[in-house]
Amino acid sequence: MLCCGGWICTFTDSTEMIRRRVPLSQYWPASATAEIKRYHTVETLLAKMGEAGLTNLTLREIKSETRITDSSPFREKAYSGLRLISDAEYK
Repeated sequence: MLCCGGWICTFTDSTEMIRRRVPLSQYWPASATAEIKRYHTVETLLAKMGEAGLTNLTLREIKSETRITDSSPFREKAYSGLRLISDAEYK
């Protein structure tokens, strides 16, 4: 039995958001290429949600900035995009 009503919220980064990531995409552009391959596009997600019967789909971009005070996560490759690139691209 199909029930009516309810909400679903999906968070993801668009292709352009990935390309604009600072400092990741700025200093390690190969990380953006690797991440884009992993993510479905927003258009694909919306299409699949529609195919699944979801209606009244809306898109909202939320922007935020974070001040980086510690570079150790970048040195330790704590971000998955840095683990997806070669050592040469990382250096």
